[in-house]
Amino acid sequence: MKFESFARIVGKKPEEEKKPETRIEGIIPPRLQNEEAERIIREKVDLQSIEDELDKFRVSPYENPIDPFNKKEGVVKAAARLVLELRDRLPHYDTILSDDASGRLVSLLLKKIIDRKKEERGGEKTEMFFLASGRHGSAAIDRSIRKFIGKKKKELGKTLLVTEYIESGKSIEKLTKALEDKHIDFDIGTLSIERLPQHYGNVQFPQHVHYGALGKQGLSFYDQESFGGVTKGETGPHPVKSGFIAQKDVERARKEVAIIADGLENLLS
Repeated sequence: MKFESFARIVGKKPEEEKKPETRIEGIIPPRLQNEEAERIIREKVDLQSIEDELDKFRVSPYENPIDPFNKKEGVVKAAARLVLELRDRLPHYDTILSDDASGRLVSLLLKKIIDRKKEERGGEKTEMFFLASGRHGSAAIDRSIRKFIGKKKKELGKTLLVTEYIESGKSIEKLTKALEDKHIDFDIGTLSIERLPQHYGNVQFPQHVHYGALGKQGLSFYDQESFGGVTKGETGPHPVKSGFIAQKDVERARKEVAIIADGLENLLS
């Protein structure tokens, strides 16, 4: 997938900027061959340097072993691949919808990268909304999320729905249908997915999904209230502040997001 450099882009008028390809109904988004993707990441990203910077936040290997950015889970590499798969599309998103609570840190990471690219082009920052979706099993929350999407329909524009991990696909399928019912133009970005999109059967979300890795890397973020700082509420569409947070963990996670964003920014050049 060819990506125009910033030097070429700035020489064009805004209306001539490269737009992402139009999706053909029923077709899974194209994906780079693994060998090509790994070559690009190797050339543009110093993964070891990012991991070394993250290690500075850890007093010992035993400090907070469930840290979602722990390099043994391959999270940084999965994030790099996700950014690479989305790189032509990232500057064009008007809105990020974060599949909270577990998707929050991945959403914040992508927002930082998107906003930096938009700032280079003189554009406005991407809007972000946090939705209390996922594995809650609450009909009340589902209804409130649909109501929220309907209310915000005219404001959302081109939207990126971000989650950390897709396993069965049931929860992301609910959000997919809610967005499709309101005719929202959207993509899905997930850090990892349990199996290839084409193997999920008769569901809609694979037509929208871009993923970083095939596997369980995204599970590092599941049920990590102390790092995200939020949890799901009882009935509302948005998450609420968690009562189980340690502020130092929240602050550290935000710093880690910034480090990874700095390290992956070259993938958009």
